[in-house]
Amino acid sequence: IIAASVEYGIKALAENGNDLLRKLKGIKADAENKLFKAGFKVEKTDDPFKTVIDFAESGYDSDAVNDYLGDNNIFAELNDGRKTVFMYSAETEKREIKKLVKALTSVKFPQVKSSKEEKVIYGERAMSYSEATESEILMLPLKDAVGKICAENFGVLPPCVPLATAGERITESETEKVLKAKFTFGVYDGKVKTVRERE
Repeated sequence: IIAASVEYGIKALAENGNDLLRKLKGIKADAENKLFKAGFKVEKTDDPFKTVIDFAESGYDSDAVNDYLGDNNIFAELNDGRKTVFMYSAETEKREIKKLVKALTSVKFPQVKSSKEEKVIYGERAMSYSEATESEILMLPLKDAVGKICAENFGVLPPCVPLATAGERITESETEKVLKAKFTFGVYDGKVKTVRERE
């Protein structure tokens, strides 16, 4: 099924790629204009397949917005707690993007203070990826894992992008995101794999 869909995609783009992309760019531009007018900080990008919204800069709680969208079967490609990336395909229909715009503009989301200085904080690397994955493992509850060395990538679904990778020190912001998520990977009964460090 996957191979057939890839073949179909290549054939469709080869035959109608220019028309499909022209149509998608128009739909995307119209949607982003409406979101901008509604007060959302829409990032400028030349990529016709992506819409990037900085919810933090817009004054909204990014996690709360994504939770609401998920409850309405709208899933972003990436949410880092500040910016969210929405991805389309060459055959995304206007009604589908219209559904996203309506969901974002018809609800009052929790507001937060905007902070241009706020950045996503990633853990410092304490050892190489391979060294961490080959070390002796200690399973720890998420709250107790802060400051420890991650031994296996973990994160939230979607978009299946690791918040912490093996070899990095686990941060509090990473564990908080996982604790609030409905779906995760690399988390086992509320615990994550850490490197057993010698005293």
